[in-house]
Amino acid sequence: MRAREPFTLYKSKIGKKVIFYYIAYDEDGRRKKYCTGCTTKTQTMAVAMELYRTNSLIPKKQEIEKSLTLGEYAKHWWTKDCEYVKQRGRVLSEQYIDKNRRMLDKYILPTFKSALLPKINSNRIEAWQRFLLAKKHLAPKSANNILSIFSVMLEEVRTLANNSRQRGILSFEEAQDLLTNMSYWDNPLTYTASLLAACTGMRLGEIRALRPADLRDGYIHIEHSVDRHGVLKSTKKGDTRDLPLPKSLMETLENLAKISGKCDRIFSIAGVPMGPNTIRDSYYRALH
Repeated sequence: MRAREPFTLYKSKIGKKVIFYYIAYDEDGRRKKYCTGCTTKTQTMAVAMELYRTNSLIPKKQEIEKSLTLGEYAKHWWTKDCEYVKQRGRVLSEQYIDKNRRMLDKYILPTFKSALLPKINSNRIEAWQRFLLAKKHLAPKSANNILSIFSVMLEEVRTLANNSRQRGILSFEEAQDLLTNMSYWDNPLTYTASLLAACTGMRLGEIRALRPADLRDGYIHIEHSVDRHGVLKSTKKGDTRDLPLPKSLMETLENLAKISGKCDRIFSIAGVPMGPNTIRDSYYRALH
């Protein structure tokens, strides 16, 4: 069988400008595309070869301080010693806490107990959801309730990971350059999502939840968000608000709404709402 090449080159035309990318595979066998900013194949090959030589084709992600398995991480979850429970005082009843622990032991740990936390991704979770429905014969509502328990736990993991490193902030000049130079971006949709966030301060879940019906005359109406699995919910604070937009950005959103087809989300690809990692990873590549 033919050996897989360490990377392949790819070019894209943005306006009249040609930009080159390289495509490589991560440790899980998934294709990843990265913009080099180069405008010739020769330059791109030189950049990619140097990255290959230094084992840097796939940018290394910032890891949680210690890579725990879910079993280790979940040892005290949904018990009286759980930090999440302690922080909420009497808001959570003992019955609710006990029920969540039983669901954790019965449905989550049998599948994910030995899995390292950084390895628990949306694909694995979606496969597990299908398993609950098909093999455990759970009703969709029951499966969603169990997923919500799991989501709370994983959200706390991400909070820990984010707090373990100091965040930087772009200068005005850097932000202006990032949001006006299309050569940094490998996806017009994710660029528009990032521009919308910069103009409005909208959260990622609110952007992913945006529907054609939310576009009004010169402003957008915000009343929904989505969780990391795409399930529609209220905004973080349960509020609604109207946000004015620059005319050019509003026109871009209106054009996206026209091509979204039967999908009720503006930010979608082939009728499927965009996942958070699609937008976030594209933004990080633009920063890189």
